This record gives sequence, C-alpha cells and structure tokens, in this order.
Amino acid sequence: MQWTYEMDQCLSKVLAEQDKLGNKSKSDNKLRPAAYAVAVSALNKRFQLDLTKDHIRNRLKTWKKQYEILKGLLHHGDFEWDKTQTMVRANGSAWNRYIKRNPDARSFRGRIIRN
Repeated sequence: MQWTYEMDQCLSKVLAEQDKLGNKSKSDNKLRPAAYAVAVSALNKRFQLDLTKDHIRNRLKTWKKQYEILKGLLHHGDFEWDKTQTMVRANGSAWNRYIKRNPDARSFRGRIIRN
C-alpha cells in the first residue's frame, strides 16, 4: 500500500485531535489504544481501506525516520530550508557528498515537502 499526502494529512489531524483528548501517555509519549482505533477507523472510512493498527505504527516509524533525515540535512552547514519552494537546498556537489555518506537522504534531493 502506498501512503498519499491526503492520507498523511488525515492521520496527522486525527492524531493531533487524539493527543488533545488525552489519548497519548504523558510519561512515555506513546499513543493509547483508543487513539490507534480512531485513526484506523477514520482512514478506513475516508479512503475505503482496510488498515490496521500496524499500518499506523509503521507510518509513524516512517515519519520519524524522515524527520531524522531532514534534521540531519538542516544541521549540516551546506544545506538550508527554502521556504518558498518548501524544500531543502544545496549545490550539487554538497548533495553528492552528503548522499554518499547518508544514502537515505537521496529521496529529499529536489523534493517538495508539504507540511
């Protein structure tokens, strides 16, 4: 299954609402089972899918990995955030050097990042 931007937006909105409702543990910052259930139900209903709690967990792991990659890029001196284009910018040689050491960053080269 391929996640879409719209699915990510829906999941993000539902999880933010669940956090506000207290369905996230304060001690370990983990979602409570009720939050997963609401997220699964909302996504399945809106997009006519058959997702499970594991799909949500895996998507959250992907988000965390992407966040760490972006954080690494933006803490590197050769890279900057382009607010207008909503993407990470650097010259070609900087990208080549960075990707050689950090292959997972390749997907962010020239990629527009929405929210």
